[in-house]
Amino acid sequence: MTKRTANNLVAIAFLVFFVSVAIVSMGYGPRARLVPMPIAIGSAILISLQLYLQNAKNTKLNLAIDAGELLFGTKDTKKSKSGEKKEGLDKKELVAFTIVAVFLALIVIIGIEAAIFVFVTGYFRLINKDRWFKSLIFGIGTLLFIHLLFVTFLNVHFYKGILEGIL
Repeated sequence: MTKRTANNLVAIAFLVFFVSVAIVSMGYGPRARLVPMPIAIGSAILISLQLYLQNAKNTKLNLAIDAGELLFGTKDTKKSKSGEKKEGLDKKELVAFTIVAVFLALIVIIGIEAAIFVFVTGYFRLINKDRWFKSLIFGIGTLLFIHLLFVTFLNVHFYKGILEGIL
């Protein structure tokens, strides 16, 4: 199975899942479907766009999806300097796992909203090497969007973190 076929199968499976979630949530009451419906519809639109872009003939866009490699095992094993094959995590995967672990730790310690701001700002500053001003704009913008969507419009209250009880 080629990498492109594996990626298409994974994307189609996600598309079917999100469409199913949207159909099932239509049977919920008006307040109960406020969260799953927009997420399912938005995700289905993004997956459809991804399918189009990765299969368009005239695009040079590399979406770099490795879900097919994880599910279908199409990733080659690496060879060490001595020549034998070795399997395991490479540097990029360790960085990705570390980023996720740091974000989860931030959520537990300082809460979701503060963790989003710190994480997005830090990501743009440290990983993307953007200037502080641009990083802060992205962090504040993301925080405002999440706050307006969930707290203001959907009336969802977020976890405040361990430090709220201490302070």
